[in-house]
Amino acid sequence: MSFRELSLYPNAQICMKTTPGEALRGTSAGFHPAVSPISNRQAREISAALNLSHDLQVGSPAIQQVGNQRHETTRLSRELFAKRVFFFAAIYGLIVLTPQYFLEKALGQQQFAPRLTHPEQFYGFISVALAWQCAFLLIAWDVARFRLIMLPAILEKASFDAAAVVLYAQGRTDLLVACAGVIDLVFALCFVVAFRVSRGGTA
Repeated sequence: MSFRELSLYPNAQICMKTTPGEALRGTSAGFHPAVSPISNRQAREISAALNLSHDLQVGSPAIQQVGNQRHETTRLSRELFAKRVFFFAAIYGLIVLTPQYFLEKALGQQQFAPRLTHPEQFYGFISVALAWQCAFLLIAWDVARFRLIMLPAILEKASFDAAAVVLYAQGRTDLLVACAGVIDLVFALCFVVAFRVSRGGTA
């Protein structure tokens, strides 16, 4: 290439003065900016994956704690249902039964009620029924500890309901007593549900 041609192409002078090794290094340097971002991105992705795996392992107790909290919340809500059922049943029983201590003569004068010939049975029934209302309050106070008392409580409610319905069907008692028996049937069913849902909280 002549001097005139070199003057026309000044970049050619630089190429001629550059050795093959320098040219190769220049070529590699020229490709470096294009390759480096890809390599860095892959490295970041691998690092993020490793960090995620580590976070999951470290966070396992936290996840387990969240699950335990949900289970505890469910248990407490079921226990609260049982508490409310037995508390309302006790309050209802106390309101209905307590005045009957003072209604012996008035009940004997009603058309649907025969004269009381054995007052000890009447007062004995009221006393035992009131004792069961106290048992209901005890269950409502600590469902987990006194859960097994729910079983005889169910029997107490169901037995009066059965007796009231049968006596009404035979024409031996009034509709008012049969209605009281139906109310006790509702409480008995609620007691069954409370017993089932509170089994997880037994101490």
